[in-house]
Amino acid sequence: MAGNGNHELVINAEGGRLDIVRDTLSGETTAPLDSILVSAQNGGPLQVELTDGRRGLVGRQSVSSESAEILARGALGKCRLTVAANGRERHLDFMLDAETAVNTGNPVFDRYYPVIKSFLGNDISEFEVRGRRVKGYRSPDTTPIWLRDHTHQSKGFKYFEREMTNALDYFYERQREDGSFLDFVSPEGDERRCDVEADVEYLMVDATHTAWQATGDDAWLASHLEQMERGLRYSLSDPGRWSDEYQLVKRPFTIDTWDFEYGEAVQRPDGSATHRSMFDDKTQWCIMHGDNSGVYHGCRLLARMYAHEHDEERAEYWVEQADSLRAAANRVCWNGQFYTHQVHITPVEVRGVDEREQLSLSHGYDINRGLPDHDQAVRILREYQRRREGKDTLFAEWFSVDPPFPSNAFGLDYLHPGTYVNGGLMPLVGGELARAAFEHGLEEYGLDILRRYYGLAIETGETYLWYFPDGSHWSGGSFLPTDGWGSAAMLYALMEGLAGIEDESTLYRHVRAALRWGCTGESAARVTARYGASDGYFAYRWRRVAAADEIAIDFTGSGEQARFHVLMPQGSEAKFVTSGGQPVPFEKITIEASAYAAFALPMAAGNAVIAYGNPEGRE
Repeated sequence: MAGNGNHELVINAEGGRLDIVRDTLSGETTAPLDSILVSAQNGGPLQVELTDGRRGLVGRQSVSSESAEILARGALGKCRLTVAANGRERHLDFMLDAETAVNTGNPVFDRYYPVIKSFLGNDISEFEVRGRRVKGYRSPDTTPIWLRDHTHQSKGFKYFEREMTNALDYFYERQREDGSFLDFVSPEGDERRCDVEADVEYLMVDATHTAWQATGDDAWLASHLEQMERGLRYSLSDPGRWSDEYQLVKRPFTIDTWDFEYGEAVQRPDGSATHRSMFDDKTQWCIMHGDNSGVYHGCRLLARMYAHEHDEERAEYWVEQADSLRAAANRVCWNGQFYTHQVHITPVEVRGVDEREQLSLSHGYDINRGLPDHDQAVRILREYQRRREGKDTLFAEWFSVDPPFPSNAFGLDYLHPGTYVNGGLMPLVGGELARAAFEHGLEEYGLDILRRYYGLAIETGETYLWYFPDGSHWSGGSFLPTDGWGSAAMLYALMEGLAGIEDESTLYRHVRAALRWGCTGESAARVTARYGASDGYFAYRWRRVAAADEIAIDFTGSGEQARFHVLMPQGSEAKFVTSGGQPVPFEKITIEASAYAAFALPMAAGNAVIAYGNPEGRE
C-alpha cells in the first residue's frame, strides 16, 4: 500500500449550505504525507480538522477562496476529516496505512527495499521441531536457523516481518544452564553450540532488542531480561569465554567471527576433513575485537532495556560493564590504524601472512556498535578505501580478511586466498562500512558503496554471501542467490544511514532523523519506515529548494518526537531553522568536512524549513 499521492475535496458552502461537490478521499486508503486538497467552491470560510487513528487532532486549517493542502498524518488506522461551515459539519472517513518505501525517482535508491525484501522472503526457514513451529531466517547455504544469520538479517526483515519473536522464543526455551545459547536448530531437530563461537550471547541481546522495538511488547521483553543477563554474564566469566588477564572476551584462533580454528583439521570417519570446533590442550586462545565490540554493544542495549523497565540499578551496572570492556578493547586491540585481527594469548607461529596487516570483517560492526571513537572510526574507513585504490581488478574492499591466510592454514583445502572467509568479498562487510561512513562524515564513501551494490545485486536480482575479488561468484554447491545477511546490511545502510531513520526507543516513539540526501544530488526524497509487526512508523518528505537556499521537511509518525540531524549542501551551513513559521533552536555540527543542522521537534510540529548559505567568514 503506497497511496496514490493526492486526494481532492471540493465543498460548496454558499447560502448556508455545506455540500460535497467532489470527494476522492472517503473510504480510500491513504499513505502518510499524501496530499488532501480542500477547496471552497462557493461561500466559506471552511474550518477543516483532521483526526488520526487514535482520534488525536493532527491538523486544523481555515479554507476561504483558495485551495488548501492538508497532509495525511498521525497514527495509522481510521482517520476523519471534519469540514465545518455555516453551523454545519461533514465527516469524511478514510484509512491511513503505511509501508516501508523510499521514493526519489531514482531507481538506485527506490528499488533497494522491494528487491531486498524479495531476497529476504526467499531466506525463510519454517519447520516443526519438538512439537512447536519455528520460523526464522536462514543462511544462503543451509536450511537450519542459525541465531547469527537470523539476528543480522533482522536489520532488513523488521520492516515487514510480523513474527519477530517466534525463533527467539525457541532459543530462549533451549538456553543452557550456564547461560549460553545454542547456535542453531535444524528441521531434523539437530541443535548445538559450536564451542569456538563467542558471539551468540550478545547476538541474542541484539535480536531481542530489535524484536522489542518492532513489537513494542514490554511484557515479552520483561520476561527475558534475566535470561539476557545470564547470557552476558556467561560471556564475561566462563573460563572458555573470558580472559582474566586481559579482562576481555576470548576465543580460539579463528578467522574473525567464523567457526573453525587455526591449525590441523579434524578427520571425519569417512576420511574427509572438517574444522576443529572444540576446546582442548591444542586450543590457541586469542582476543578478537569483534567479539568484544559485540558484548560491549550487548551490555549497552541491556542497560537501555533495564532503564525502560525503570530498573536504574541494573541499567547502571551494565553501562559500567560496557565502559570497562570498551576501554580494555581499545587498549589491547587497537594498533594505531585499526583493530588487530587476533591478539594472541597462546603463542602461535603463523606463516605466509603478516598478521600486523590483517584487516578483518568485524571492523564495520565495531564502528556501528560504538567501540572506536570518531577519529579511530575514520582511520578504519580510510584504511578500507586505501586498500582499494589503484587496484583495477578489485571490485570492492569488502574483505572477510585482508591479506588472507595461505591455503590449508586451517587444515581445509577449500580455503584458498580470496575464497569465502579467507579473503572473499562480502556484502555484509560493505553494508556495515557504508552505515559507518554515513555516520562519520564520509557520506560520499557510503553512497559509493550503495551504488556499487545496486549494480551488483539490486539491478541483477541476485546476491551472494561472498564474491571473488574480481566480482564473480562461486557457482558450485547449493548457495541461494538471495543472501539475506549482506542485503540486510545494505538496507540498513540505506534506511538508517542515507535516509537516516533510526528508532531510539520502540515503535518509533522517539526518532533520530539523520537526513543525508544532500550528498546524492537528488532534489527530493520521500521515505517511510514502518515495522511489519506493529503500527510503529515514521515518514518524511525532504526537498531541496535550491532557488531559495532552503531545505523543506514535512514529517509525521506514530511517535512523540523527532531529533533531526540534517546534512547541508556541500560548502554551506545552516543559517536558521523554522517550524510553522516560528524559529527553532538548532546547533551547527561539523563531522569531518560535512555540515549538519541539529534540532528536535515534537511529531505534532509536522514541518521544518532550514535556510542555508555560505559559512561565516566566506563570501
